[in-house]
Amino acid sequence: MTSSPAGLPAGVPDVVPLFPLPEHVLLPGLPVPYRVFEPRYRALVEDLLALTEMKRWLAIPRLAPGWEPSYHAAPPIVPVATVGRMLSCSTLRRGHYLISVRGMHRLRLQETASTHPYRLARVHAWPDLDGDGGSERIDDGVATVLQLVDALRPHLGTAAADLGALVKQSRDADTLVYRLSSVMIADVDERERLLTSQRLIDRIHQLQRAIAGALAVVTAPDENNAPPASC
Repeated sequence: MTSSPAGLPAGVPDVVPLFPLPEHVLLPGLPVPYRVFEPRYRALVEDLLALTEMKRWLAIPRLAPGWEPSYHAAPPIVPVATVGRMLSCSTLRRGHYLISVRGMHRLRLQETASTHPYRLARVHAWPDLDGDGGSERIDDGVATVLQLVDALRPHLGTAAADLGALVKQSRDADTLVYRLSSVMIADVDERERLLTSQRLIDRIHQLQRAIAGALAVVTAPDENNAPPASC
Protein backbone atom coordinates (compact mmCIF):
# COMPACT_ATOMS: atom_id res chain seq x y z
CA MET A 1 0.00 0.00 0.00
CA THR A 2 1.44 3.32 -1.04
CA SER A 3 1.02 6.83 0.30
CA SER A 4 -2.02 8.96 -0.53
CA PRO A 5 -2.19 10.24 -4.12
CA ALA A 6 -3.32 13.77 -4.85
CA GLY A 7 -6.94 14.43 -3.99
CA LEU A 8 -7.21 11.87 -1.20
CA PRO A 9 -7.19 12.66 2.52
CA ALA A 10 -3.80 12.45 4.18
CA GLY A 11 -2.73 8.97 5.13
CA VAL A 12 -5.23 7.09 2.96
CA PRO A 13 -3.48 4.55 0.72
CA ASP A 14 -4.42 4.38 -2.94
CA VAL A 15 -5.45 0.70 -2.61
CA VAL A 16 -7.43 -0.73 0.31
CA PRO A 17 -8.80 -4.16 1.18
CA LEU A 18 -12.56 -4.64 1.04
CA PHE A 19 -14.81 -6.02 3.76
CA PRO A 20 -18.15 -5.82 1.91
CA LEU A 21 -21.32 -6.52 3.86
CA PRO A 22 -24.96 -7.01 2.86
CA GLU A 23 -27.52 -4.49 4.07
CA HIS A 24 -25.00 -2.40 5.98
CA VAL A 25 -23.67 1.11 5.43
CA LEU A 26 -20.85 2.42 7.59
CA LEU A 27 -20.82 6.19 8.04
CA PRO A 28 -17.73 8.22 8.92
CA GLY A 29 -17.16 9.33 12.47
CA LEU A 30 -17.79 6.60 15.02
CA PRO A 31 -16.21 3.21 15.84
CA VAL A 32 -18.33 0.18 14.91
CA PRO A 33 -17.71 -3.43 16.04
CA TYR A 34 -17.66 -6.31 13.55
CA ARG A 35 -17.40 -10.04 14.13
CA VAL A 36 -15.15 -11.55 11.46
CA PHE A 37 -15.54 -15.27 10.85
CA GLU A 38 -15.18 -16.03 7.12
CA PRO A 39 -11.68 -17.33 6.26
CA ARG A 40 -11.10 -14.69 3.57
CA TYR A 41 -11.84 -11.85 5.98
CA ARG A 42 -9.91 -13.45 8.82
CA ALA A 43 -6.95 -13.34 6.41
CA LEU A 44 -7.69 -9.64 5.84
CA VAL A 45 -7.62 -8.95 9.59
CA GLU A 46 -4.38 -10.87 9.99
CA ASP A 47 -2.77 -8.89 7.19
CA LEU A 48 -3.91 -5.64 8.81
CA LEU A 49 -2.47 -6.74 12.15
CA ALA A 50 0.90 -7.13 10.44
CA LEU A 51 0.86 -3.39 9.68
CA THR A 52 1.42 -0.50 12.05
CA GLU A 53 -1.75 0.90 13.63
CA MET A 54 -1.91 3.99 11.40
CA LYS A 55 -1.79 1.83 8.23
CA ARG A 56 -4.66 -0.51 9.05
CA TRP A 57 -7.02 0.90 6.43
CA LEU A 58 -9.96 -0.94 4.89
CA ALA A 59 -13.21 -0.13 3.13
CA ILE A 60 -16.61 -1.47 4.17
CA PRO A 61 -18.89 -1.12 1.13
CA ARG A 62 -22.46 -2.28 0.93
CA LEU A 63 -23.13 -5.18 -1.40
CA ALA A 64 -25.28 -4.04 -4.30
CA PRO A 65 -28.82 -5.45 -4.68
CA GLY A 66 -28.88 -8.98 -6.08
CA TRP A 67 -25.78 -10.09 -4.18
CA GLU A 68 -27.30 -13.28 -2.76
CA PRO A 69 -26.47 -15.84 -5.52
CA SER A 70 -22.80 -14.83 -5.68
CA TYR A 71 -22.10 -13.88 -2.06
CA HIS A 72 -19.21 -16.32 -1.72
CA ALA A 73 -17.63 -15.06 -4.95
CA ALA A 74 -17.39 -11.35 -5.73
CA PRO A 75 -20.82 -9.75 -6.06
CA PRO A 76 -20.95 -6.09 -7.11
CA ILE A 77 -20.58 -3.42 -4.45
CA VAL A 78 -22.00 0.06 -4.07
CA PRO A 79 -18.99 2.08 -5.27
CA VAL A 80 -19.27 4.97 -2.79
CA ALA A 81 -18.33 3.73 0.65
CA THR A 82 -16.63 4.65 3.88
CA VAL A 83 -12.94 3.94 4.27
CA GLY A 84 -11.73 3.58 7.83
CA ARG A 85 -9.07 2.22 10.12
CA MET A 86 -9.17 -0.88 12.29
CA LEU A 87 -8.73 0.43 15.83
CA SER A 88 -8.71 -2.80 17.82
CA CYS A 89 -8.92 -6.55 17.42
CA SER A 90 -9.78 -9.33 19.86
CA THR A 91 -9.44 -13.04 19.15
CA LEU A 92 -12.59 -15.08 19.75
CA ARG A 93 -13.28 -18.80 19.75
CA ARG A 94 -12.69 -20.85 16.59
CA GLY A 95 -10.28 -18.27 15.20
CA HIS A 96 -12.91 -15.57 14.81
CA TYR A 97 -12.09 -11.92 15.44
CA LEU A 98 -13.96 -9.00 16.95
CA ILE A 99 -12.68 -5.81 15.39
CA SER A 100 -13.52 -2.15 15.84
CA VAL A 101 -13.43 0.09 12.78
CA ARG A 102 -13.73 3.85 12.77
CA GLY A 103 -15.12 5.21 9.53
CA MET A 104 -12.87 8.06 8.40
CA HIS A 105 -13.67 9.22 4.87
CA ARG A 106 -16.33 8.81 2.18
CA LEU A 107 -14.59 7.76 -1.04
CA ARG A 108 -15.30 6.08 -4.35
CA LEU A 109 -14.01 2.55 -4.89
CA GLN A 110 -12.78 0.99 -8.10
CA GLU A 111 -12.12 -2.71 -7.68
CA THR A 112 -8.74 -3.95 -8.81
CA ALA A 113 -7.07 -7.35 -9.17
CA SER A 114 -6.14 -9.08 -5.94
CA THR A 115 -3.73 -11.90 -5.15
CA HIS A 116 -5.21 -12.16 -1.65
CA PRO A 117 -8.22 -14.20 -0.54
CA TYR A 118 -10.08 -10.90 -0.11
CA ARG A 119 -10.87 -8.18 -2.65
CA LEU A 120 -9.02 -4.89 -3.19
CA ALA A 121 -10.06 -1.52 -4.57
CA ARG A 122 -8.39 1.68 -5.64
CA VAL A 123 -9.82 4.71 -3.88
CA HIS A 124 -10.77 8.00 -5.46
CA ALA A 125 -12.13 11.25 -4.07
CA TRP A 126 -15.90 11.74 -3.99
CA PRO A 127 -16.12 15.48 -3.34
CA ASP A 128 -19.20 17.55 -2.73
CA LEU A 129 -20.59 19.55 -5.64
CA ASP A 130 -21.26 23.26 -5.65
CA GLY A 131 -24.78 24.39 -4.85
CA ASP A 132 -25.21 24.30 -1.07
CA GLY A 133 -26.37 27.90 -1.10
CA GLY A 134 -23.49 29.33 0.92
CA SER A 135 -22.26 29.16 4.49
CA GLU A 136 -25.30 31.01 5.86
CA ARG A 137 -27.64 28.30 4.62
CA ILE A 138 -25.37 25.63 6.11
CA ASP A 139 -25.23 27.48 9.42
CA ASP A 140 -29.01 27.80 9.50
CA GLY A 141 -29.39 24.10 8.73
CA VAL A 142 -26.98 23.11 11.51
CA ALA A 143 -28.77 25.43 13.93
CA THR A 144 -32.04 23.62 13.19
CA VAL A 145 -30.34 20.26 13.76
CA LEU A 146 -29.07 21.42 17.15
CA GLN A 147 -32.52 22.72 18.11
CA LEU A 148 -34.05 19.35 17.24
CA VAL A 149 -31.37 17.54 19.23
CA ASP A 150 -32.06 19.77 22.25
CA ALA A 151 -35.78 19.01 21.96
CA LEU A 152 -35.11 15.27 21.71
CA ARG A 153 -32.60 14.88 24.53
CA PRO A 154 -35.08 15.15 27.45
CA HIS A 155 -36.82 12.02 26.11
CA LEU A 156 -33.68 9.86 25.85
CA GLY A 157 -32.82 9.19 29.48
CA THR A 158 -29.16 8.25 30.00
CA ALA A 159 -28.58 8.27 26.22
CA ALA A 160 -29.04 12.05 26.22
CA ALA A 161 -25.51 12.57 27.53
CA ASP A 162 -24.08 10.45 24.71
CA LEU A 163 -25.94 12.49 22.12
CA GLY A 164 -24.73 15.71 23.70
CA ALA A 165 -21.16 14.46 23.64
CA LEU A 166 -21.42 13.70 19.92
CA VAL A 167 -22.43 17.29 19.30
CA LYS A 168 -19.63 18.76 21.42
CA GLN A 169 -16.96 16.54 19.88
CA SER A 170 -17.88 17.30 16.25
CA ARG A 171 -15.44 19.82 14.81
CA ASP A 172 -17.43 20.88 11.73
CA ALA A 173 -20.83 20.59 10.08
CA ASP A 174 -19.95 17.54 7.98
CA THR A 175 -18.58 15.63 10.97
CA LEU A 176 -21.64 16.57 13.01
CA VAL A 177 -24.01 15.31 10.32
CA TYR A 178 -22.22 11.99 9.87
CA ARG A 179 -21.85 11.32 13.60
CA LEU A 180 -25.46 12.17 14.44
CA SER A 181 -26.71 10.24 11.42
CA SER A 182 -24.80 7.19 12.62
CA VAL A 183 -27.07 7.02 15.67
CA MET A 184 -30.25 8.62 14.31
CA ILE A 185 -30.64 6.87 10.93
CA ALA A 186 -31.03 3.10 11.05
CA ASP A 187 -32.56 2.39 7.65
CA VAL A 188 -29.80 1.13 5.38
CA ASP A 189 -31.19 2.77 2.24
CA GLU A 190 -31.41 6.12 4.01
CA ARG A 191 -27.84 5.73 5.25
CA GLU A 192 -26.67 4.96 1.72
CA ARG A 193 -28.57 7.97 0.36
CA LEU A 194 -26.89 10.20 2.92
CA LEU A 195 -23.42 8.77 2.29
CA THR A 196 -23.59 9.11 -1.48
CA SER A 197 -25.13 12.60 -1.50
CA GLN A 198 -22.71 15.18 -2.85
CA ARG A 199 -24.35 18.19 -1.20
CA LEU A 200 -23.89 18.92 2.48
CA ILE A 201 -27.15 20.84 2.67
CA ASP A 202 -29.04 17.76 1.44
CA ARG A 203 -27.39 15.64 4.13
CA ILE A 204 -28.33 18.24 6.75
CA HIS A 205 -31.96 18.21 5.61
CA GLN A 206 -32.03 14.41 5.67
CA LEU A 207 -30.72 14.42 9.24
CA GLN A 208 -33.29 17.05 10.22
CA ARG A 209 -36.07 14.78 8.95
CA ALA A 210 -34.68 11.81 10.87
CA ILE A 211 -34.47 13.69 14.17
CA ALA A 212 -37.87 15.27 13.66
CA GLY A 213 -39.32 11.82 13.01
CA ALA A 214 -37.79 10.45 16.21
CA LEU A 215 -39.08 13.45 18.13
CA ALA A 216 -42.58 12.90 16.78
CA VAL A 217 -42.49 9.29 17.98
CA VAL A 218 -41.32 10.02 21.54
CA THR A 219 -43.74 12.93 22.00
CA ALA A 220 -46.80 11.20 20.53
CA PRO A 221 -49.68 10.76 23.00
CA ASP A 222 -49.74 7.38 24.70
CA GLU A 223 -52.99 5.80 23.54
CA ASN A 224 -53.04 3.51 26.60
CA ASN A 225 -53.16 6.56 28.89
CA ALA A 226 -55.47 8.70 26.78
CA PRO A 227 -58.70 9.82 28.46
CA PRO A 228 -61.82 7.98 27.32
CA ALA A 229 -63.69 9.56 24.47
CA SER A 230 -66.84 11.39 25.50
CA CYS A 231 -70.18 10.23 24.17
